[in-house]
Amino acid sequence: MSFTKLTVFFDANSFGTIPTAFNPDGCGGIFESNSIMRSVARLGSITCSLYRDDAYSASRIDSFLDATLVFACDSKLYLLSLLEGTFTSNLHETAKQALCTYLSRLNRALSPDRSCLVGDTFSIVDICVIAELALFFRERDYEKILSEFHLSPTADAEINEYYPLIADHFHKLCEHEAFVPDVLSHMEKLLLG
Repeated sequence: MSFTKLTVFFDANSFGTIPTAFNPDGCGGIFESNSIMRSVARLGSITCSLYRDDAYSASRIDSFLDATLVFACDSKLYLLSLLEGTFTSNLHETAKQALCTYLSRLNRALSPDRSCLVGDTFSIVDICVIAELALFFRERDYEKILSEFHLSPTADAEINEYYPLIADHFHKLCEHEAFVPDVLSHMEKLLLG
């Protein structure tokens, strides 16, 4: 990348992180995947209201997205440790606790019989949750490493038993036409080997 392109990039995104999205004239950078997702949802609100129409509902969505970021921090440390060979049993325990806390809160959000996490229709929270959980299930790619520590994947069959509402919601999202091409095939590969 030339010095000029790099300068323009840093002018638009002073943190220099990737991914980065840009406003129409290319001078304003939106960085961090969660911020990019929120921007896309806002831009598409005329066609599909994934971010809702009122400030309260949008703020409730923000709350779920922020809570998901907390979970994502622990899950990514765990997954990267498996990938990079820096795994420890302490990271496994931290990830398991983070997953259980996250799932219990999502399960509560769906009770007693809600069909979506926020409101009565699909939102960017549902998109974010399916992406984070599908990513977390990648730990199954590292079952051999886990077994060397006498551990098993934290996302096991007990999820269906302990967190039935979010487990059912996740499975329904996997079968949603918007996610079938990517998420369903990804999950089938992980779960069926």
